[in-house]
Amino acid sequence: MATRRWKRTKALRTFMRSKRQRSNRFSLLHQENDSIPADAVELPLHEDRELSDHESDMDLSDNNDNDDRLSRSYADRCAHQRELWEEAIPHLVSITTISNCIKSDASCTECHGRAHLRCLDCGIGINYCESCCRSVHASRHIYHTPEFWTGYRFIPAPLPNIIIGNDHTCLTSYTEQITVISLNQRHYITISYCMCCTKMERLVGLKLWPATPHSPQIAFSFSLMELIHSLILECQVSLLDIAKMVDMLFSVQRNEDKKSIYQLLTSSFPYYRAYKHKISQEIFMEDLNCPACSFMDGGGPIFISLDANFRLCRKKKAAQTMRQNTPLLEGRFLDQKSVDEYIESFSPPETNNASCSQFRAGNALHSSKRYKALEETGVFGAICRHDIPIKMLNLKHGERLGYADFILKDLEHISSSPVNLLYDVGCKLVLHWKANNHTSLLSNYNVSVPIFHSYAHIASCQAKYSPRNKEGFGLCDGENLERLWSYLGKFCKMTKEMSIANRVDVLTDALNHYSRQKITRLCISFAERMDKASKILESETDFYSLLRSYNINTNPSEIIKCLVDEENRRLLYQDANDGNLAVNDNWKHDYIDKLERLTSLRQCWINAISGLQISQETMQVTAQHLIRLECALSAIEGEHQIVSRWTPDCHEYMEVIAAKKISAREKVKAEINKVVKERAFYLNTIAHHAGGQKQANRVMKLISNCSSKVKKLFDEYQSLLPSNHHETPPNITDVFNLQSPFWNQVDHTDYTCRQPNDIPIETQRQLIEKYNLIARAKEEMQFIVSDAANFVSNLEKKLITINNDISTMLSFEIDLPASNYIPENVIQYSVVHHNYNKLTSFKKGKLSVLLCKSEKVFYQLQQATDVLKELCSAYFATGLVRTEHLKNAKKNAKAAVLSSLHTWSTPSSAVTVHEHYNDDISSAISSHMITDTSSDPLSNIDD
Repeated sequence: MATRRWKRTKALRTFMRSKRQRSNRFSLLHQENDSIPADAVELPLHEDRELSDHESDMDLSDNNDNDDRLSRSYADRCAHQRELWEEAIPHLVSITTISNCIKSDASCTECHGRAHLRCLDCGIGINYCESCCRSVHASRHIYHTPEFWTGYRFIPAPLPNIIIGNDHTCLTSYTEQITVISLNQRHYITISYCMCCTKMERLVGLKLWPATPHSPQIAFSFSLMELIHSLILECQVSLLDIAKMVDMLFSVQRNEDKKSIYQLLTSSFPYYRAYKHKISQEIFMEDLNCPACSFMDGGGPIFISLDANFRLCRKKKAAQTMRQNTPLLEGRFLDQKSVDEYIESFSPPETNNASCSQFRAGNALHSSKRYKALEETGVFGAICRHDIPIKMLNLKHGERLGYADFILKDLEHISSSPVNLLYDVGCKLVLHWKANNHTSLLSNYNVSVPIFHSYAHIASCQAKYSPRNKEGFGLCDGENLERLWSYLGKFCKMTKEMSIANRVDVLTDALNHYSRQKITRLCISFAERMDKASKILESETDFYSLLRSYNINTNPSEIIKCLVDEENRRLLYQDANDGNLAVNDNWKHDYIDKLERLTSLRQCWINAISGLQISQETMQVTAQHLIRLECALSAIEGEHQIVSRWTPDCHEYMEVIAAKKISAREKVKAEINKVVKERAFYLNTIAHHAGGQKQANRVMKLISNCSSKVKKLFDEYQSLLPSNHHETPPNITDVFNLQSPFWNQVDHTDYTCRQPNDIPIETQRQLIEKYNLIARAKEEMQFIVSDAANFVSNLEKKLITINNDISTMLSFEIDLPASNYIPENVIQYSVVHHNYNKLTSFKKGKLSVLLCKSEKVFYQLQQATDVLKELCSAYFATGLVRTEHLKNAKKNAKAAVLSSLHTWSTPSSAVTVHEHYNDDISSAISSHMITDTSSDPLSNIDD
């Protein structure tokens, strides 16, 4: 209360201080107005008022921004901002209207003569005379659109015939006019060609992309193609919509070309995408595999998530192309012919899976007759725990288990150690492997169910397959593909109408773009995940306090193990016998059942003899059953020495019937107990985890199903109560309450260890969840440091490879550690004294790219190493010290992102930083590598 009162007092004082400052400022302004001479030029009234309002608004929004936030609600601030905008818009319109004319004394920017033209592409306020405008735009700005001032309005001023000459003299030179479509206009330019290269090569050298491969008459500027590529990847805009946008931009000018822009883009843009992909792979040596996963290195556990997306379908009536089945981009999608052949030959036997059997995913019967109008029903994929896609394949049916088998068999070489696998129907996948004797898959993959999908499974399946309950999964939620689908699913509008090849190209390009973004943010991801794990560990004191509240001071792991065993027995309990009757009494049940069956058949035989309408065939079957029953009863009577056959009036018969009813009643009661405890499990789940509406609806549906089942079983239980039952009959409320007297005589759990029976079931579940969460958080911190070390190691290997390529091209040996940046003086020395001038133009261009790449990777490696050191320090630290290290890790992670995005303008800027960074990065990485996560993985790290 004292803190709140102090904050309110401080806010009030600040507000009053700002109010006094404003009043003083207004008083000074009035004094200045009074001191203005009478013969001075008088400003218009609206300009004076606009100036004072502008000053006061700036004061309110900038100087007193914190006071404004304290003294106003969000709605008041929005209303205030709206008032300011509404007041400013008329004046902004006036400014824009004034800019539509040229001043009478406007001078040329180049020669300072009288100006009659302007070019908004050159800049605001840039005016030209006719000769300067022609010379400037003919040599430098050929894609600009100047405007001519007629004396009362601006009109487009078409540029003269611009000729782009060759960079060399050639006897075979000739010129042709070509239409260039750029960001702002359609231009008509004459280009000089020669026989030394093709027209396509000449245009690409001029940063123009030809619309056709043979004799191109139309070309697109690279800036426009880059914009189109970005719009597709970031905004998921189709080429048709982009063509409409370009047509709208050019609607005010002549359109003499017969071919529409959409047709030209459709035929040429897929090849521009392939061209960019080729440059990224071969020139820039881009590797889009996850650099933090230790594939085949054994440096840490590997996680793979599987899932299907049925939004990314393709219609049977979709477009057809000449390259129907030959995508231009490769590396992401598996060969579809091999997939189809495997699925056609895949016929798994029926498995008797009572648990989670209502899932359609993985069911070939449900997935075979759906999607009749679709050629491809969706996409099935695998992704790592860092959200970087691994492999994809197209679905021809529903989500069959065969697709999971195929993609996992393709990934068997990915690691020499077992892989943690997360799949929505992992429980069915394991049963399928066991039924088909897939021992290699069972040994290579440790299967779990993703966190949010697990709420659709029954309680016993959640307890067995939840990643929070399984060792070695850390805080991985397994929903990585759901995050990918949220981005990739936006392409469904355009891909469902595409050809097979175009669809695969678009999705592959989108997957590469998604991977590129995730790799760029890996360091930030490490810091955020470490921060999340450290916050979970802060609740460890609450866990021990909860244990002490129940006088539990022993090893908590033993207590939790007892609680887990009890829960597993409770959830996985199945009645294996007929109630409480001894095995020796089972023959009596069999004997009574046969006697009741014999009585029923005799009644049928009497009805047949009495003349009732019963077929001859039925009579023969009844006679055969009677003979078999008589033989079976005689055998039982001879074995157990029964002198005379039991009748419903004899004591033995009535005793067995009563015991049989009690057994059936107890069996129903045990089943009710099982379902009620499962319902309690779901109620505790929704109380602690169901934060999202969709997730809450899933759990509520499971609770509703359990409640309906309990009510049906309770009605059956009441029907089995004897007619002379004098005790107060239970109600449904007592049944749902596990602490009620109705459940005092029910105990189907045989405890073999110390069991704290005084702990309520809700508290037991809370203890289990807290213990598992803390254990998974400790694992996660180990995994994060291991992943960061793998990332640094991969950067080091990449830098070594780049530097080796540079030294090979320049024919010199690097005198420094191979993982360091090559200083500028070394490069200059090699250029002067070695064979740089003998290199071809292609090798010179590639060398330039490699030098920039080396510099970029070096600074990324530097920042990533700093992040790794801070993460290691945070792992060992606690409290405020850990928080400080995490802040430094986040700061360095953001710097790593900037270094991966930034390209240095001059190599000399890297030399200065290199002189201050003399640590050997190789030793830094080796000192932070995690080799064994089973023991203490950070014991060898030197802080």
